[in-house]
Amino acid sequence: MRLRATASIALLAVLAPTPLLAKPAAPPAPAQSAQFIGTAINVADRERSLRFYTQALGLHLATTISTGKGSETILQFPGSPGQPALLLMHDNTPAAPAAMTHGNGFSRLVLRVTDLAVLAARMDQLGYAHGAVRQAGQAGYSIMMANDPDGYRLELVQQVQPQTG
Repeated sequence: MRLRATASIALLAVLAPTPLLAKPAAPPAPAQSAQFIGTAINVADRERSLRFYTQALGLHLATTISTGKGSETILQFPGSPGQPALLLMHDNTPAAPAAMTHGNGFSRLVLRVTDLAVLAARMDQLGYAHGAVRQAGQAGYSIMMANDPDGYRLELVQQVQPQTG
Protein backbone atom coordinates (compact mmCIF):
# COMPACT_ATOMS: atom_id res chain seq x y z
CA MET A 1 0.00 0.00 0.00
CA ARG A 2 2.85 2.34 0.83
CA LEU A 3 4.41 1.76 -2.61
CA ARG A 4 1.08 2.57 -4.27
CA ALA A 5 0.74 5.83 -2.30
CA THR A 6 4.30 6.90 -3.22
CA ALA A 7 3.62 6.15 -6.88
CA SER A 8 0.37 8.17 -6.75
CA ILE A 9 2.14 11.16 -5.19
CA ALA A 10 4.88 10.98 -7.84
CA LEU A 11 2.26 10.82 -10.62
CA LEU A 12 0.42 13.82 -9.19
CA ALA A 13 3.68 15.75 -8.94
CA VAL A 14 4.39 15.12 -12.60
CA LEU A 15 0.88 15.94 -13.80
CA ALA A 16 0.19 18.93 -11.54
CA PRO A 17 0.95 22.35 -13.06
CA THR A 18 3.90 23.92 -11.30
CA PRO A 19 5.92 27.06 -11.98
CA LEU A 20 8.81 24.83 -13.07
CA LEU A 21 6.67 23.20 -15.75
CA ALA A 22 4.84 26.34 -16.85
CA LYS A 23 5.41 27.64 -20.34
CA PRO A 24 8.16 30.31 -20.28
CA ALA A 25 7.13 33.85 -21.15
CA ALA A 26 8.08 35.07 -24.61
CA PRO A 27 11.14 37.32 -24.64
CA PRO A 28 10.35 41.00 -24.99
CA ALA A 29 10.44 42.40 -28.52
CA PRO A 30 13.52 44.48 -29.23
CA ALA A 31 12.99 48.23 -29.13
CA GLN A 32 14.38 48.45 -32.65
CA SER A 33 15.66 45.89 -35.11
CA ALA A 34 19.23 45.78 -36.40
CA GLN A 35 20.12 46.14 -40.04
CA PHE A 36 23.34 45.23 -41.83
CA ILE A 37 25.01 48.41 -43.11
CA GLY A 38 28.15 47.01 -44.67
CA THR A 39 31.62 45.75 -44.00
CA ALA A 40 34.90 47.58 -43.59
CA ILE A 41 38.26 46.26 -44.76
CA ASN A 42 41.71 47.72 -44.25
CA VAL A 43 43.59 48.55 -47.45
CA ALA A 44 47.27 49.39 -47.90
CA ASP A 45 46.82 51.54 -51.02
CA ARG A 46 43.51 53.41 -51.15
CA GLU A 47 43.79 54.45 -54.81
CA ARG A 48 44.71 50.94 -55.98
CA SER A 49 41.76 49.40 -54.10
CA LEU A 50 39.41 52.16 -55.25
CA ARG A 51 40.36 51.45 -58.91
CA PHE A 52 39.77 47.71 -58.44
CA TYR A 53 36.36 48.03 -56.83
CA THR A 54 35.09 50.77 -59.15
CA GLN A 55 36.60 49.67 -62.47
CA ALA A 56 36.54 45.88 -62.14
CA LEU A 57 33.47 45.35 -59.95
CA GLY A 58 31.44 48.43 -60.85
CA LEU A 59 30.94 49.87 -57.37
CA HIS A 60 30.46 53.63 -57.12
CA LEU A 61 32.17 56.01 -54.75
CA ALA A 62 29.51 57.22 -52.30
CA THR A 63 31.76 59.36 -50.12
CA THR A 64 35.13 59.60 -48.45
CA ILE A 65 35.45 60.61 -44.82
CA SER A 66 38.74 61.84 -43.39
CA THR A 67 39.53 60.26 -40.04
CA GLY A 68 42.55 62.43 -39.25
CA LYS A 69 45.03 59.60 -39.56
CA GLY A 70 43.48 58.14 -42.68
CA SER A 71 40.22 57.80 -44.54
CA GLU A 72 37.06 55.75 -44.90
CA THR A 73 36.00 55.38 -48.52
CA ILE A 74 32.41 54.18 -48.86
CA LEU A 75 31.49 52.24 -52.00
CA GLN A 76 28.08 51.04 -53.16
CA PHE A 77 26.65 49.29 -56.16
CA PRO A 78 24.88 51.67 -58.58
CA GLY A 79 21.24 52.32 -57.82
CA SER A 80 21.48 50.95 -54.30
CA PRO A 81 21.38 53.87 -51.87
CA GLY A 82 20.55 52.62 -48.42
CA GLN A 83 21.81 49.13 -49.24
CA PRO A 84 24.91 47.62 -47.58
CA ALA A 85 28.17 49.30 -48.50
CA LEU A 86 31.85 48.40 -48.61
CA LEU A 87 34.15 50.64 -46.59
CA LEU A 88 37.80 50.84 -47.53
CA MET A 89 39.73 51.82 -44.41
CA HIS A 90 43.10 53.44 -45.15
CA ASP A 91 45.74 54.47 -42.61
CA ASN A 92 48.16 57.09 -43.97
CA THR A 93 50.33 57.43 -40.87
CA PRO A 94 54.02 56.49 -41.05
CA ALA A 95 53.28 53.36 -38.99
CA ALA A 96 50.70 52.08 -41.54
CA PRO A 97 51.48 48.63 -42.91
CA ALA A 98 52.67 48.40 -46.51
CA ALA A 99 50.58 45.26 -47.01
CA MET A 100 47.63 43.68 -45.26
CA THR A 101 47.98 40.39 -43.42
CA HIS A 102 45.00 38.08 -43.06
CA GLY A 103 44.39 35.82 -40.11
CA ASN A 104 42.13 32.82 -39.98
CA GLY A 105 39.05 34.72 -38.77
CA PHE A 106 38.03 36.11 -42.15
CA SER A 107 36.89 33.93 -45.03
CA ARG A 108 35.69 36.10 -47.92
CA LEU A 109 33.41 38.88 -49.11
CA VAL A 110 30.40 37.57 -51.00
CA LEU A 111 28.97 39.93 -53.63
CA ARG A 112 25.95 39.41 -55.87
CA VAL A 113 26.45 40.52 -59.47
CA THR A 114 24.16 40.56 -62.48
CA ASP A 115 26.44 39.04 -65.15
CA LEU A 116 29.55 37.03 -64.28
CA ALA A 117 30.58 36.59 -67.92
CA VAL A 118 30.67 40.36 -68.45
CA LEU A 119 32.47 40.84 -65.13
CA ALA A 120 35.08 38.19 -66.00
CA ALA A 121 35.69 39.82 -69.40
CA ARG A 122 36.07 43.25 -67.79
CA MET A 123 38.51 41.86 -65.20
CA ASP A 124 40.49 40.17 -67.99
CA GLN A 125 40.65 43.45 -69.93
CA LEU A 126 41.88 45.30 -66.81
CA GLY A 127 44.44 42.61 -65.99
CA TYR A 128 42.85 41.30 -62.77
CA ALA A 129 43.14 37.56 -62.16
CA HIS A 130 40.06 35.51 -61.27
CA GLY A 131 38.87 31.93 -61.15
CA ALA A 132 36.62 30.23 -63.65
CA VAL A 133 32.88 30.81 -63.65
CA ARG A 134 31.30 27.64 -62.29
CA GLN A 135 27.81 26.44 -61.48
CA ALA A 136 26.91 25.92 -57.81
CA GLY A 137 25.28 22.53 -58.25
CA GLN A 138 21.54 22.65 -58.89
CA ALA A 139 21.11 25.73 -56.68
CA GLY A 140 20.65 28.18 -59.54
CA TYR A 141 23.83 30.16 -58.95
CA SER A 142 27.05 30.74 -60.85
CA ILE A 143 30.14 31.59 -58.82
CA MET A 144 33.54 33.07 -59.59
CA MET A 145 36.34 33.59 -57.08
CA ALA A 146 38.88 36.43 -57.17
CA ASN A 147 41.22 38.33 -54.87
CA ASP A 148 41.30 42.09 -54.47
CA PRO A 149 44.64 43.97 -54.51
CA ASP A 150 45.10 43.44 -50.74
CA GLY A 151 44.46 39.71 -50.98
CA TYR A 152 40.88 39.69 -49.70
CA ARG A 153 39.04 36.70 -51.16
CA LEU A 154 35.90 37.57 -53.10
CA GLU A 155 33.07 35.22 -54.02
CA LEU A 156 31.12 36.75 -56.89
CA VAL A 157 27.68 35.21 -57.25
CA GLN A 158 25.12 35.45 -60.06
CA GLN A 159 21.65 33.99 -59.70
CA VAL A 160 20.75 32.05 -62.85
CA GLN A 161 17.77 30.03 -63.92
CA PRO A 162 18.17 26.44 -62.68
CA GLN A 163 18.47 24.01 -65.53
CA THR A 164 15.60 21.58 -65.80
CA GLY A 165 16.00 18.31 -67.47
